[in-house]
Amino acid sequence: MLAADLRRSYSALNCSQYYQPPPPNFKCPPGTSWIDGICTSYPMSGTRRGCYKSSYSRGAGTTPATCPSGTEQSGLLCYPLCQSGYTGGISVCWQNCPSGFPDAGTTCTKPGSYGRGAGYFSLSQCQADNSQGCEQYGLLWYPKCAASFVPFGCCICSPVCPAGMADIGSSCVKQSYSRGAGAVATSCPSGLQRDGDLCYPKCTTGYDGAGSVCWQSPSKCPAAYPANCGLFCAKSASTCAGVEADIGLGTGLLAGSLASAAGCAATTFDTFGAAAACFGPALVAYGATGAGNTAYWTSNFEFCYART
Repeated sequence: MLAADLRRSYSALNCSQYYQPPPPNFKCPPGTSWIDGICTSYPMSGTRRGCYKSSYSRGAGTTPATCPSGTEQSGLLCYPLCQSGYTGGISVCWQNCPSGFPDAGTTCTKPGSYGRGAGYFSLSQCQADNSQGCEQYGLLWYPKCAASFVPFGCCICSPVCPAGMADIGSSCVKQSYSRGAGAVATSCPSGLQRDGDLCYPKCTTGYDGAGSVCWQSPSKCPAAYPANCGLFCAKSASTCAGVEADIGLGTGLLAGSLASAAGCAATTFDTFGAAAACFGPALVAYGATGAGNTAYWTSNFEFCYART
């Protein structure tokens, strides 16, 4: 077995560490296939049990950091959007201040108040000087406050707070309500897709993502090996099942130990990443020195052409 072929065998089952992704929507010329970052005419006989799918790494993945639709991020968490007229602050939605009322956090500061004088001892004198009328506070008479203002104590006319806001003199207390404890962001940024708990770049056309690896799509299996077999394309579904039995329960060529064999027994190639993690490291560990292991893979598998 050629050294280059061994390297390709190891990469095919060990997260394809040597592969480079093809450019988006790129197709190799007829009679060639994308292998190891180039279009090559590596021969495919079509006479074996199957072929190794082309694959490439798409990175380690990142934690989802985008809030789902209908929510917004405040601090480190996602919260439901506030109703109209309210603005979110972490877990609380606060009423917006009306025009002319400066925002002071939990309150709205009233615009300028004004004084209504020192008062009159006589109602008639107050009325003579103030056409809007007068009202008594204590022993004195004062001009009534202008529209949208109310008296504060004896001598000050203060703006009226908007409906629903508590008046505390110079400010109005905002209404508020809770919008819950918040949740961790679960969506991926644009251009990425979620797989498990992480976000990855979308695979190029003709490849399907499974964790950190993009694998040649089942629809791209060559005509000689039409059956999807996870990491491979196979002659038939029964061929795929036979290979699984060979690896997980038969000779144990890739298991390396009884404990590994037991762990791999429930794993099928349809689980993609799980199968690669189970069998791939053993191939690298035993393939270079285990003659039987090397013979098994070289005699039963070759590299796939991608169906165009």
